[in-house]
Amino acid sequence: MNRENDDPILELLESSSLALKPADIEYNLDTRNNVDISIRTVHNRLELLVEHGLVVKEDEQNGRYAITDRGQRYLEGDLTAEQLEDTTNSG
Repeated sequence: MNRENDDPILELLESSSLALKPADIEYNLDTRNNVDISIRTVHNRLELLVEHGLVVKEDEQNGRYAITDRGQRYLEGDLTAEQLEDTTNSG
């Protein structure tokens, strides 16, 4: 996990309660949250967040992503980055 990039993505998805395209995530993080992140980084981080079960790709055709219950639990502090690494590596 890369908290510097992952947490803002998760927080945006949680606060919006929407399924968003990577370009929308990048745009909103940059313009509204003052987070300097490239679209390439957003794509790469979303792939890993899906692997960890924190985000789901809801719309395969249009590439929209939404936070999962597990992602919300992570933001609330119920899951640590280390616990996420352990479950990904063991499965």
